Amino acid sequence: MNKQDLMEHLFLQFENLGIQIIRNDSINVPAIVNIEKKLMAYNGKKLTPFILSHEKQHVFFQDIHRGGDNDACNPQEVRANKKAIEYLWDIFLENGGGYDYFNIFIDLTECPFYMAYDIISKQYHEQEDELNEMDSLRDIDDNALQKCIEEYISTLDVVDEINVYGFLEMYHLAYNLYERAVEIFREIIGGSRYQAI
Repeated sequence: MNKQDLMEHLFLQFENLGIQIIRNDSINVPAIVNIEKKLMAYNGKKLTPFILSHEKQHVFFQDIHRGGDNDACNPQEVRANKKAIEYLWDIFLENGGGYDYFNIFIDLTECPFYMAYDIISKQYHEQEDELNEMDSLRDIDDNALQKCIEEYISTLDVVDEINVYGFLEMYHLAYNLYERAVEIFREIIGGSRYQAI
């Protein structure tokens, strides 16, 4: 997806929300939206995907008037900035982008770098924390672990060597279950008939 495709996608979003779009290159701002009149005017020379997405958020949240003159402290503006970046990031991910291509995302969307970095890196770390939490939730009781081991053993042709780490990965279990798994393997198979690797 290039910048033109992204802009067309965003314009289509406005049309789907019932907003009439007018280009006026003589206005001093890149874009402005009037929700009551269902109208958006934009300056084609100044408009960026970020600004267009920002204005879309105002329409989506029905921000009828400005909360104050200082945009940095205005909750509507702060929310519109955050949601605009998140929306553009989701589009970027859907089209094959990722965290490794953050600079391409900035070039494509023209989002303010530090604002986007703050929002996206926080989102990335939250997802990483969720994955780590999911791994810790996989700490299962001995009965469930035994059932997994029995199922795993039933798939083996020969039970001379058992790759316990391979077993844990196959069942998406945390490595901290290694010792418990070895004990259960030994109980089921019988003492030293096999070697855990």
